[in-house]
Amino acid sequence: LRLPFELFAGYALTNVFLYFNVWLDQMDWITPQTLLIVGNASLVMMLVIGCVVMWRSGMLYGVGASLIWYFVGVAVELHTPSQPIYNEFTDEQITATQATAAVASTIFFIMFFIRMIKSIIKRNLFGCVGWKIRGAAAEEEEDEDDIAGVVEAGGAGGEIRTGYVQA
Repeated sequence: LRLPFELFAGYALTNVFLYFNVWLDQMDWITPQTLLIVGNASLVMMLVIGCVVMWRSGMLYGVGASLIWYFVGVAVELHTPSQPIYNEFTDEQITATQATAAVASTIFFIMFFIRMIKSIIKRNLFGCVGWKIRGAAAEEEEDEDDIAGVVEAGGAGGEIRTGYVQA
């Protein structure tokens, strides 16, 4: 039930940066180079925020999926940009921003995947880690039970001593 809210939180995070860049674009006195720097800085800041949210806040996979979707969307959109983007920016600037988005999506996807594997191992979702541990513990218990049944001779009444503290 948390996933829709996590997806929306990631969507809201990306929209904050998107709307900030659109707001800057509406100002006529800001140069295209400044917009390019702010846009690339926004991608890097979203990457950093996403990494912090994914690693520190636990399993917020919806936020991570939204950010990956956004980074991949920017990289794909800039593969064949629209005419207004061509009119305002040079090919090198478009390629640099596309590369920034592609690198950010790759880094974040790898981090997302590592976090997911870490959570699977920590929560033992497949049950394979516990099977090995429980199997070894069960063998030890059987060995201890065999030893507990041995009657040790000696003592005043020939009582049975198991070596365990009886509760």
